Amino acid sequence: MRLVVSEIEDQQGAGGRREDRAVSLDEAISIAIRLQQNDQWVTAGDLYRQILEASPEYPDALHYSGVLA
Repeated sequence: MRLVVSEIEDQQGAGGRREDRAVSLDEAISIAIRLQQNDQWVTAGDLYRQILEASPEYPDALHYSGVLA
């Protein structure tokens, strides 16, 4: 199963652009964790919700979305 996620390229600069790409659930959880570690909680929460919609029993998404709450 794959999800389409938006990532901002060049997050260091103000001129970063969004790029949509299909990723696996494992890649999506890694992106969500990275977002959460970078204090982008709303975006991380949205991605956890997308993962759980695709796979409601996905353990890492359940765990980290609970940590975020």
